[in-house]
Amino acid sequence: MSQTHIKARWKGGAGGSGFLQASESFETRVTLPKDFQGLGEAATPENLLLSAVASCYLITFGIILDKAGIAYEGLELEGELRMDMAPRPSVQAITLSSRIVSRASEETLQALSERAEQFCPIGRTLAGNVAKSIRLTVVAPGP
Repeated sequence: MSQTHIKARWKGGAGGSGFLQASESFETRVTLPKDFQGLGEAATPENLLLSAVASCYLITFGIILDKAGIAYEGLELEGELRMDMAPRPSVQAITLSSRIVSRASEETLQALSERAEQFCPIGRTLAGNVAKSIRLTVVAPGP
C-alpha cells in the first residue's frame, strides 16, 4: 500500500488564505476562487484537482509510451475543469487536450492514450462522478 501525506493550514473565512505542503519540494499557497468570494490569488482546490488529474494522465501516458518503445519529442497538455454552481457547487467535467510530437501512428498513440486514461488512478477515482474527456492531437516531428 502506498500512502501520501500533506500538511495544510488555513486562516480566515472565504476571503482567507492557507498553505499546503505535500513534500519537501512542493508547497503552495491556497485560496478560494473568486467565484466563491475568495481571493483567487493562489492555487485553488479546483486548480489542485485539475492538476492532479492532468499530471496523473501525463505521467501514466509517458510510462506506457516508454514500455511500448514509442519515441516522442514532446508531450504536453492543457486542461479545463467546469463546475455547476447551483444548487450546490460541484465539479461537472474535466477536459484534457494533449499534444504529442511523434513519428508513431495516430492509431497507436490514440490507443495508448486511452490506456493511460484507464490506468491513471486519480482519473479512475472520479469515474462516475465527473465527466472526463481526453483529446489527443498527434503532430509529426519536423525535419
